[in-house]
Amino acid sequence: MIFIRPRRSSRSNRPTPNRTPRASLPATHTNAAVIGDREVAIVDPGTADAADLAPLYEVVDAAIAGGGRVKAILLTHRHRDHLLGAHAVRERYGAPVWGDASIADRVKLDHELREGDSLDFPGPHARRLVAYASPGHARSHFVFLEERSRTLIAGDLVSTLGTVVINPPDGNMGDYLRSLERIRALRATVLLPGHGPPSRGADHLFAALLEHRRARESRILRALAGGPMAFEALREEVYKDTPGAAPEWSARTLEAHLEKLVEEGKVRREAERVTLAK
Repeated sequence: MIFIRPRRSSRSNRPTPNRTPRASLPATHTNAAVIGDREVAIVDPGTADAADLAPLYEVVDAAIAGGGRVKAILLTHRHRDHLLGAHAVRERYGAPVWGDASIADRVKLDHELREGDSLDFPGPHARRLVAYASPGHARSHFVFLEERSRTLIAGDLVSTLGTVVINPPDGNMGDYLRSLERIRALRATVLLPGHGPPSRGADHLFAALLEHRRARESRILRALAGGPMAFEALREEVYKDTPGAAPEWSARTLEAHLEKLVEEGKVRREAERVTLAK
């Protein structure tokens, strides 16, 4: 298994246009992964820039030299920074694109991903890759577990640069927390995120992310214990501990938390006012 971070543009120190969106900051790259020896799969070719695809092609070409092939191009979810290169990579290798059905409006799919879909890679280091639905960051989200090495290709379920933005309506905080718990139970030992470096402390990372979200939810409930609050006042109170957080994204994440709390009957929304449910 090979892990790749597409390089920055050599023309300047600024990210190229197909880099990660502002919602993914501080990330400046979307990672891709190549699994297998002579038969391989490519996960999340997230750039359409030829210069940025060059190192990916170099790795894949070396892997399949001598009669190998690309078995599939796998997409973790519908966000553009994870699929912009799918068409170019398919054209180069003649490989089918796999992804959730909802991605079909952005890229032509050859196979609609479903829970439990798998790919086997024979060779001196045989691999088996299994797909698991993991909605939350996006309804279309999948992760892929390589069973032999217990390596999880996590897409945007997890970032090793910080927390993942949950942006309703496509993002759902309740789904996200359930996905974290469910995928944590797979007991991966290595985690390859969509943004940031790999981690060998997968279980610790999952635990920290769950604790962070629960702590944020507790801050919301404590703030509302003093009485009803306007949404913006609540955002400022809840995010006092992270003064550098971009207001637009802290607002979207707060919206996701409140959506979950309303569904659980813990909070009520009345226009722009938020109160504890009685």
